[in-house]
Amino acid sequence: MNDKKKQISNEKRTRNIFVFGVISLALLMVLLTAGIVSADSYSLYCIEQGEQIDFGALCNPEMGTRSGPGNFCMHIQDNGKECPASINICNNLGLGCSESTNGTTLDLTPPNITLNSPVNDALFTSRSVLLDIELSERADLYYIDNINGRGRWSRICNSCMIHNRTRSFQDGLNDITIRAKDNNGNEAFANVSFFVDSKAPIIRSTTPKTGFANGDFSVVFNENNPWLLSLHYGVSGNMKEKALDIINECTFVKDKYTCMTNVNLDEFNEQSIEYYFILEDIAGNVEESRHVILPVDNLPPVINSAEYIPDGRTGNIAVNVSDPNLDGLYYIDHNDAKGKWKTLCSRTVEGICNGRTTLPDGTHAIEIRAVDEAGNEALFTMDEFFTDSKAPKIKMTEPRRGFTNGMFYVSFTEENPVELELHYQNIDGSNSASQIIDIENECTLSKNYECDTNVDLTGYNGQEIEYWFTLEDKAGNVDESKHIALQVDTTPPVINNDVQSNLVIDDNRVAFNLDITELNFDEVLYFDALDPRARWKTLCSRLDEGICEKKVSFSTGEHDVSIQVVDEAGNSVGTSVQFNIV
Repeated sequence: MNDKKKQISNEKRTRNIFVFGVISLALLMVLLTAGIVSADSYSLYCIEQGEQIDFGALCNPEMGTRSGPGNFCMHIQDNGKECPASINICNNLGLGCSESTNGTTLDLTPPNITLNSPVNDALFTSRSVLLDIELSERADLYYIDNINGRGRWSRICNSCMIHNRTRSFQDGLNDITIRAKDNNGNEAFANVSFFVDSKAPIIRSTTPKTGFANGDFSVVFNENNPWLLSLHYGVSGNMKEKALDIINECTFVKDKYTCMTNVNLDEFNEQSIEYYFILEDIAGNVEESRHVILPVDNLPPVINSAEYIPDGRTGNIAVNVSDPNLDGLYYIDHNDAKGKWKTLCSRTVEGICNGRTTLPDGTHAIEIRAVDEAGNEALFTMDEFFTDSKAPKIKMTEPRRGFTNGMFYVSFTEENPVELELHYQNIDGSNSASQIIDIENECTLSKNYECDTNVDLTGYNGQEIEYWFTLEDKAGNVDESKHIALQVDTTPPVINNDVQSNLVIDDNRVAFNLDITELNFDEVLYFDALDPRARWKTLCSRLDEGICEKKVSFSTGEHDVSIQVVDEAGNSVGTSVQFNIV
């Protein structure tokens, strides 16, 4: 049943096609007979890639051109113009492609760009800039900002030959490229640079504003295209002008210029001057700053002297400075790896600054800077000096009482000792003298320094003196020991008899007899070289009418015994005896 329906449907479709064909053929014959359609009045053009038909030239200028590839049916009208017709007509007439190009051309030429506005190096006082562009053929127009465009092309118009409209551009230098692309992909380019300055310059601030003028001036302003900047200064009837080099005397950060300049104000010293800045941009806009009147101080301070005065762990830097308009004194230690300028004094008393400061122990190279209210400054380099916050300490001296024969001892603590001196004089203060101790050769250092020295006190023999030590460190700190009174005895004891001949040996016991003359007797000592544990031992600690008698037991053998008689001042006399114990 379904197959039969399909057969009937196919038969109907065939009859319809046949009827349509017959009707079309009959209509064509009628048209041909009537002269309405003629085979000679139509042409079929087939164009390839890169070719085009200029319908504007063949028929109507408003119709423009058509580019290949493609097939186009053209109707020749009575007036001789060729205009596009339906492609079905040429197909039904069975027309092949015409051998004649009949106006078709091969387009390999890019459009010509005529840029009327902007012209190169033009200056615009508005951000709206006229783009006046003419093309030799229809094309798509674009432009790119070569400075701030980030590589992106912006479209101007599509398939146009003329563009005359404004666009917004940034203040400052603009560098753009125009691109025209026709329907066949041919491209042309045009470059142009121009300036936009839509904002008047603004002077933000100038210095100095108050106080004094010393020749240093600065100005801060906003302007993208500065052209001329000048400083005007002086007094009525004697105004001067200085043009600033914007490139070398100004810095640009974000949207602000900061400019520094200096002029010589010697001729205006101790007068009051007026100053102001004038700024002009490339568009001719002018801005003038506020006029400021200031007294002139063009002379720097004078630093007469500077010294460091230690005071325990701190100290004072005393500076003598001359300047009626002094603003402050500062110092820096160049021996400090992290040294920076610090305030010493913000004012002085009769030209004197006593700046208290704490410096670490060590050598210092201090530089002083004095600045006045006009900004003038002076520098002063102090002599190097050493600080030591720990004062020297004399811990002990000897002898502490009694007698002396010129031998003295001192013990002290100090990291940087410079001078150790022994002082002595009569008890009434007369006949004073002193002696420098060679710390390197007369002292030993363990936990403390310990020093022994000897002075000739012959001229004071039998008299009473007082003595003391003074110790100075590298920083100039001084310590003084206690004053001690002593009797001077520089005469050694005298042994009046022959000790060897007065020996009495009884078995292993030996009797010693010494006749001694000494007013300040202390003791008699002996030393037995035969004793394996030999040491000085006391033989007598007192005398009986100048006689020392003592019996001592000795071991078997030959003995060589040394004897020393010592007085309270430390003077001594010695002798020796030999004997054999069997």
